[in-house]
Amino acid sequence: MEAEGAQQQQQQQQQQQQQQPPPAAPAAAAAEDGKKQKNIMKPAENNPAVPSLYIRNISEKVGKEELRKSLWQMFNQFGDIVDIYCKPRVLKCKGQAWVCFKDVASSTAAARAMQGYSFYNQNIQIEFSRNKSDYTAKQDGTFVERKKKKRRMDDVGKKKKLRMDKKPSHMGGTPNKILFVEQCPEDRPDVERLLHCYFQHFPGFKEVRVVPGNSGFAFVEFTDEGCAGQALSGLQDFSLAGKKLKISFAKK
Repeated sequence: MEAEGAQQQQQQQQQQQQQQPPPAAPAAAAAEDGKKQKNIMKPAENNPAVPSLYIRNISEKVGKEELRKSLWQMFNQFGDIVDIYCKPRVLKCKGQAWVCFKDVASSTAAARAMQGYSFYNQNIQIEFSRNKSDYTAKQDGTFVERKKKKRRMDDVGKKKKLRMDKKPSHMGGTPNKILFVEQCPEDRPDVERLLHCYFQHFPGFKEVRVVPGNSGFAFVEFTDEGCAGQALSGLQDFSLAGKKLKISFAKK
């Protein structure tokens, strides 16, 4: 009888243990779980879906032209890009950029695919932009022309003089609205598209023509000599696919 009573008591203890809830996870593990949840950012939950993306946590060591090129190469697979805005030398814009697509479907696909992507050894964070791009505003009829800040005449004169002083001495030749570009990467079949991508951001740009049979040379045409001169100064010695471009005015 005593043996049966002891057996019944042991069975009751086992049943009570099974009914008790499992012990709580250690505080450290719970904190780590919370940290992981916090790091997963879904862009669609931050702002309403729009064609423009706001990208942050970009390395501040990357120059403007290289950054524009890298962003274009990374995001153009998701759809047509109408503009890329970045000013890494401006303090309030450091580590940030805006990529504007033609439609929301493209920006949504890009945000989902590239969220947390390692870009120049830093994991970028992507959100839908809070503000409309000029392109989107013009499409939906809400575009309002921004007022340009008035500059003092003495400041304008100083800046013009500074630009003149900075003109490279190797420009040479007679100014022309057509530029001759040498040392283009011949191993890139898309060299004409790459050149178009960079030169189109200068005022007065018209077209790029790669020399038939020799993709190492190209002509870039602008509306006038002044616009061509700005592009020459801005992209002289610019590195394109590992090769420094050599630009001069085309001979008339």
